[in-house]
Amino acid sequence: MLGGAACTKRGVELDRCWADASECGASMQADASVGPAYETSPDSGWAWSNPLPQGNTLHGLWGSSASDVWAVGEAGTVLHWDGVAWTRVEVGVRLNLFGIWGSSASDVWVVGDVGVMLHFDGSTWSRRPDVGLEQLSAVWGSGPADIWAVGSLGFAHHFDGSTWSLTSTGTGKWLTTVWGTSSNDVWAGGWVGTLLHWNGSSWTVVTPPGAIDSPIQDLWGTARDAVWATGGGRTLFFNGVTWRDVNGPTSSGLMALSGTGPDDVWAVGVQVSHWAGEPAWSTPSRSCEGRRRSRTPSRSERCGPSRAMTCGRQVIKASCTTSMVCAGAVRCRV
Repeated sequence: MLGGAACTKRGVELDRCWADASECGASMQADASVGPAYETSPDSGWAWSNPLPQGNTLHGLWGSSASDVWAVGEAGTVLHWDGVAWTRVEVGVRLNLFGIWGSSASDVWVVGDVGVMLHFDGSTWSRRPDVGLEQLSAVWGSGPADIWAVGSLGFAHHFDGSTWSLTSTGTGKWLTTVWGTSSNDVWAGGWVGTLLHWNGSSWTVVTPPGAIDSPIQDLWGTARDAVWATGGGRTLFFNGVTWRDVNGPTSSGLMALSGTGPDDVWAVGVQVSHWAGEPAWSTPSRSCEGRRRSRTPSRSERCGPSRAMTCGRQVIKASCTTSMVCAGAVRCRV
């Protein structure tokens, strides 16, 4: 099984190729071994048979309503949810896509490898002039004429409604996330605990409490005096004056934050955790973290319905929507 899903070429399942060379042919085995199987695309000759509509790793999710949600990921993958089903949308690129944000259903931006930028105007996706060769990891804006895209080498690009321009951030660290409350209150985070703040005219490097040797993976908040950051197994909270540690829910990989208010915040990664106010985070009992290295799951458990239930499919799917990561390094999509 490659990438936790079955792929087909010329109608033959790839996982059978490893077991029976005579059935698929030597050329098929050689072809299948070139690069990861999850990097599929219409012009590669590979096509997903399970899961459908595709199984490429997804990195970004944004929506304007319950019936208008976009997801982006590897190999130029763009999916759209209309309230009933997911549909794959062709956007004309095969580069990996990492970040997505929109000001409305007719103004959506996507960023990814080698400075690629895509824009959706409500009916058509178009590729905008690339801003450089660096990877762009995340995009966020306070409105259609105030958008930030951040990425490798500490680059931060700003869109004023007509033109993208590069701004100096004061760091060369890879930036992985950006979020804010207004045009003069924007936060960016990145490698080795990097935190930056934009006050409307310049970026300032902010020192978080304690040593952080892992990236700041996500930023989210409800107001300028209620901002959360997560990285590694730590969660930080900004009260408008200082950052402080908040009893982390786990000692390892938290990847994303979101919520509905200051006392309703969710963090996801190797487990799902919930903040309902002081004193600490709580972890739903259906988390997989405790069984993460207990044993190697069988093939049916890796991608079958039984494993999806064992790993808390309903809880994790509610947060991740189109994919889930269970049992650590093993990835299964539902």
